[in-house]
Amino acid sequence: MNGHKLLMILVVVFNAITSVGQMEDFYWGDPANMGNPGPGKLMGANFSFLVGTSNNHFYHKDWNDGSILTVDNVLHENVRLRYDGFHDELIAFNVRTNGLVKVDKNTVVEFTAITGPGKVEKFRKLNMAGSGGNQLFAEVLYEGDIILVRSNRIEEYKTSLYKDQLGKLKNTMFLLNQQYYLVHPDMTIQRMHAGRKPILGLFPDKKKEIRRLLRMEEVYSYRIENLPSIIRLLDENDFFRK
Repeated sequence: MNGHKLLMILVVVFNAITSVGQMEDFYWGDPANMGNPGPGKLMGANFSFLVGTSNNHFYHKDWNDGSILTVDNVLHENVRLRYDGFHDELIAFNVRTNGLVKVDKNTVVEFTAITGPGKVEKFRKLNMAGSGGNQLFAEVLYEGDIILVRSNRIEEYKTSLYKDQLGKLKNTMFLLNQQYYLVHPDMTIQRMHAGRKPILGLFPDKKKEIRRLLRMEEVYSYRIENLPSIIRLLDENDFFRK
């Protein structure tokens, strides 16, 4: 193969990659109506694994069936989707084009993912710093008068050189960083930690009542995995009602 042909091939490949990553926003629906989406259609941009994304960025190992509730109060069901925890983006599979879509976060209220038999995970978009602040998809662990959510972000860390499963040298690794928050009825968001002190600190003037309730319900562990059941217990006993 001469140099000219090789150059032409590289140009074609480069154009294909950049066009995949830089296509303008389009609307999920009949391609003939993409310029005028109308109600009830998902909006997003073309997505490709070729542009700055890898499997390590995703919270779920596999694609899941799920649903997406959008701000126009339309529930889009039977959607194949996956949460990109590194970029905090929702990726969906467009069956009409056999392509991937980065769903416009501004249009999403919440989404669900069916991760196993009888197991449905719900994620809700939160404004972490009030109106106009950073938006975050967080998993809903409990919802009553108070809402307990957990962020499932994937973060990249520098490491010493090592060989991955394919034998390639790497100097970074991706780890899951989970943080817990309480969402109050007025939509203020409070960071939450595991442990006896943070739980009792929710109501400093009611520590005795909380201790009595937890003993009565035989709750002796304050580990992070028990946080949803503890918050549920407090909520069912009206601690969060003013």
